[in-house]
Amino acid sequence: MIRLTKPAILRGVLLASLSLPLAPGAQAQTSRRLAPALASAPAAAPSASNAAPAEQPSPPSPFNGSTAGNLDDKARSRARSLYDQGVQAYNESRYYQAAAHFSDAYSVFPTPQLLFNVAKAYDKLGVPSSALSFYRDYLRKLPDASDAVDVGNRVRELEATLAQRGVQQLSVLSIPPRALLAVDGTPVGITPWTGETWPGEHRLTVTLDGHKALTKFVTVDALRAEDFSFDLKRAEPVGTAGNGASASSKSSGQVSALTWIVLGTATAALGGTLVAEMAAKNSSGLTRTGAFFGGVGITASVLGGVLLYLDLYEPDATPTQKRRAFVAGVSGRF
Repeated sequence: MIRLTKPAILRGVLLASLSLPLAPGAQAQTSRRLAPALASAPAAAPSASNAAPAEQPSPPSPFNGSTAGNLDDKARSRARSLYDQGVQAYNESRYYQAAAHFSDAYSVFPTPQLLFNVAKAYDKLGVPSSALSFYRDYLRKLPDASDAVDVGNRVRELEATLAQRGVQQLSVLSIPPRALLAVDGTPVGITPWTGETWPGEHRLTVTLDGHKALTKFVTVDALRAEDFSFDLKRAEPVGTAGNGASASSKSSGQVSALTWIVLGTATAALGGTLVAEMAAKNSSGLTRTGAFFGGVGITASVLGGVLLYLDLYEPDATPTQKRRAFVAGVSGRF
């Protein structure tokens, strides 16, 4: 008669339980842990022993891959290879490599489902900031996803994790993208940008060549990650902004009323000189009247030329400056 001890009985029960197959429902749930990224790629998933915790969101439904139609054969093959490598790495609990492969696949084939897979890999690694960033990016690009509610719940949990550390996540977007972002005067990266900072008020400044710099004062919530968007306006080309009046004055040849009066006076005086001399019929020289009108005409002609130059080539000169030039010319100091 064989007598079984209590430890032997427990070991037998444990071995029997490990040999039982997964229930159909459990197998189905395990097979949905990762989102397939290409229609032709296998819907692989991590093994049951590496499955994500139940409180993490379920992945989105597999998409039909029609958006891959604009890829050539080489690109499609490259994307599928990267995706397959990511799935294999995920199954083997090499989550860092899985995230890298899914990210590379996204660069070839930018579908939101791959962002979800990157987030899942970082979630398994226990990197809440990166997981939160990719989950938010996934929802930003696919707001009507079938699992949006579940992913949103996971986002709330990760936000709470960051809040416990005394920081919160923010994302800065710009139109057009690839603008330089400065937070509180310190350059931190290129838009679109996501990072963490302490809650409270911050100054965000976005600059991009050929566009007007834009600054916003924002308040980072302690419990919720947020997006902040910048719509950059094009800067006017040099020579039109601020100098528009100068350019138009030079091109249109605008002449002030004072200049016209002085030039008109010069013309009238010189004409008066001619008339006076013709009336006097004096062949020995200029008469006193002719000399007077001649002097006024020459002086007015010089002043008119100066004012005309100021109008055409120094349009920013104020009327006061022009009057001073006029007085200086009359007094003989110009």
